[in-house]
Amino acid sequence: MFKDYASHGEAAAGLVKEGITGMNVEIVPVMGGRFQPVIICDFEADLQRCQKMGFNARLTNDYAYDG
Repeated sequence: MFKDYASHGEAAAGLVKEGITGMNVEIVPVMGGRFQPVIICDFEADLQRCQKMGFNARLTNDYAYDG
């Protein structure tokens, strides 16, 4: 389970409180009327660090092969 918040403002404040600044973030609605920040990372190390802190994160480039 990843962290979620009651509002957009709480989600943004939660990121700043945890020291996550300067990264692209999408705040998406989840079940129960809550909001979950999804941090968009350029590097695998950043992704792992954010996930260890309890945040949902994904890489900027998702690689796929259409062979």
